[in-house]
Amino acid sequence: MNRVCRSWPARLGVAIVAVISATSLAPSAAQADGVTPLVFEGLANLPQFPCPAGPTNCEGSFEGTVSGEIGGTHLNRPWTVTLRDATMTADFFYSDGNCVRGTASGTATITAGSGAAFGTYDKGESLPRAITGVQITASFQWSRDGITALVVPIADGDVTVNVADQGWVTVASGATGAGEAAFVPHVDADDQPDCVGLTNRPAITADVAGTVALARLV
Repeated sequence: MNRVCRSWPARLGVAIVAVISATSLAPSAAQADGVTPLVFEGLANLPQFPCPAGPTNCEGSFEGTVSGEIGGTHLNRPWTVTLRDATMTADFFYSDGNCVRGTASGTATITAGSGAAFGTYDKGESLPRAITGVQITASFQWSRDGITALVVPIADGDVTVNVADQGWVTVASGATGAGEAAFVPHVDADDQPDCVGLTNRPAITADVAGTVALARLV
């Protein structure tokens, strides 16, 4: 499935750059001071498209990468981590009603080990301790209109870091946030979805990319 449905812009790269540029220049008000938005991209798997709204929504999944910087304080001790192509996965329930608008909710997980996480945890010693791993989990809701999706709200965010000579430390819990993304589905030319009558709802993949920012990292 390598063609995009005619009702969607064909230039995914332009859409993604526009979303990332907008959120980078004007970060969410929920963003913590000195923390840049995390940039993510990947592929969503949707077993039906569109998935009609009803008592039972469809189940989808996402696999991709995320990069950026997060930081905060834990027990009055500052910490900061840079992520480089960390692994990001998500499981979610979604419904569309038609091809243009949709909603989703689920849980996302970010994991990064040595080579993907670089940071420090300052314990007030002569030198800060190195952070060599990160685990982040958060719930999210998604509201899509065309190719643009608002990721609002992000809630229940937990951040755990692997501190040298100390092990895993939960440095933030209950973090909140927000974001924005671009969504462009891949639809086979011979299997176009029925966006009105919903008689044909093929399984598709979709490119998803954008930015998210977490706050209250204390």
